[in-house]
Amino acid sequence: MSAVAKPLHITVVSDVVCPWCYIGQERLNKALKQSGLKAEINWKPYQLNPNMPNEGADKYKFLESKIGGSGKEMFKRVEDAANAEGLEFNAENIANIPNTVESHRVMHLAKEKGIQNEMAHAFFKAYFADGIDLTMTNGIVETAVNGGLDKEAVIAYLESEKATNEVLSSEQQYKTAGVSAVPTFIINGKHMIQGAQSPETFINAFQQLEIKSNGSL
Repeated sequence: MSAVAKPLHITVVSDVVCPWCYIGQERLNKALKQSGLKAEINWKPYQLNPNMPNEGADKYKFLESKIGGSGKEMFKRVEDAANAEGLEFNAENIANIPNTVESHRVMHLAKEKGIQNEMAHAFFKAYFADGIDLTMTNGIVETAVNGGLDKEAVIAYLESEKATNEVLSSEQQYKTAGVSAVPTFIINGKHMIQGAQSPETFINAFQQLEIKSNGSL
């Protein structure tokens, strides 16, 4: 596939504690590498559990009450999928299911600094592999620093109210736009892919958009 003159613009609607978003990021990265394309990636907040209390909830009990079935079995299926992509994932390390408003605010700061894609991976790895407790400010700050932000800047940002309204309003905005699951990938504002689809699915979308940009369709 020939390269396009300009990079793709990809919006990723995601939650930092969504395991399929972790897997979806890796599959998108593989698709971009295989296709030889560059992309400007913009992560947008979507809380899977917007009513989660600040202290979070037990991961297995919460999933069982929300979805039904065995929480351990659900995590094991996701862990197997993540490991198949070469990602670090240890369900036993996961501390709890947190409220993610503050983590999304850090993602907003990372966007201002131009490292949002790196920060998304830092949150995924911290939560799903390293067992960082994202209900705790020090866990969020540690993750932010590992993702490339300055510690004091992160602390000051979290002590403010910056980006809080943006995080809280984002979910309804994307639901109105037709997003019903995360991750959702919106490519060049035209092509929407919902779920952690295969690299081939992304590459097919890139090819369709390239054909259109060349005026063949």
